[in-house]
Amino acid sequence: MKVLLTAMALAGLAGVANAATVSFATSRGWNQGVNTYTGDGYTVNVNAARHNSSTGEIISYDAYTASWSGSYGGAGACSYPDPVDPYRLDDKTSVGSNSTAYCDESHQIDGYYYDEILELDWVDTTVSLKQLVFSYVNQHDYYDDFDLALYSGDGVEFYQQSIDIKSNGVEKYCNNSYDLCVYSVDVSSYNLIGSVIGVGASDKKAAFKLKKVKFHEVEVIPLPAAGFLLLGGLGGLLALRRRKPRA
Repeated sequence: MKVLLTAMALAGLAGVANAATVSFATSRGWNQGVNTYTGDGYTVNVNAARHNSSTGEIISYDAYTASWSGSYGGAGACSYPDPVDPYRLDDKTSVGSNSTAYCDESHQIDGYYYDEILELDWVDTTVSLKQLVFSYVNQHDYYDDFDLALYSGDGVEFYQQSIDIKSNGVEKYCNNSYDLCVYSVDVSSYNLIGSVIGVGASDKKAAFKLKKVKFHEVEVIPLPAAGFLLLGGLGGLLALRRRKPRA
């Protein structure tokens, strides 16, 4: 990731394609693993995890994720402490007596028991994150803050905790009967460029679903090639300077 950013900073060699959108408002059952979504020719793998609310670091991938279709659909997460061992998640999605009840009720990304986060992985595609659309946002709740992270092979590259959805977003529509709203939040000012981005919650009262994500694909010339181009440009400038006639 640092090499990628260095190449961009040195020579401005990143080309930005047209904006693309991937929606998570489609039906996917509870999965302690990856749910895959596609849109505009791109694929995003979504995995639910628990994260450290202070650093953004992933603690464990033992949470569950699912998604729902419809106007207020989107991807959610579920984590619940085992009644005997609070450091281990209780399996609320296995076949059993009322086993899915908790996850079906607590289907939003939240920080109630554990600080949940959805890890969005574009795999081998580098993107520049532009906009997040949240659904199932409570119309009267002022604690709907989200956490935003950028990950690479080196760990956490960027982390911002508690970004307020309402004050930073634009209300798209609401269902007054259920006090639920959909908000879009422009996150382009964070300049997040990479392949793995996290969207989570750490406030106990925060709860929402991730409806869709908007981004640009970024094409980056490898750093060695950028170096050769820079050297070639400098050499050309020196040659021109030498040929400049004396006054």
